[in-house]
Amino acid sequence: MTAELKDGTIVFPFGEDALGRITYDSYGNMSVYLMKNNRPQFLSEDPL
Repeated sequence: MTAELKDGTIVFPFGEDALGRITYDSYGNMSVYLMKNNRPQFLSEDPL
């Protein structure tokens, strides 16, 4: 994913190796997930 700043500079908000997924369903809904690659692990095994 890239973004262009007002001065024309191209930046990578999620890093140059971002990961993502786009999903469509039969009802016409769409969802997108974008994330940085190599994110740090949670400090706990318990996400709550």
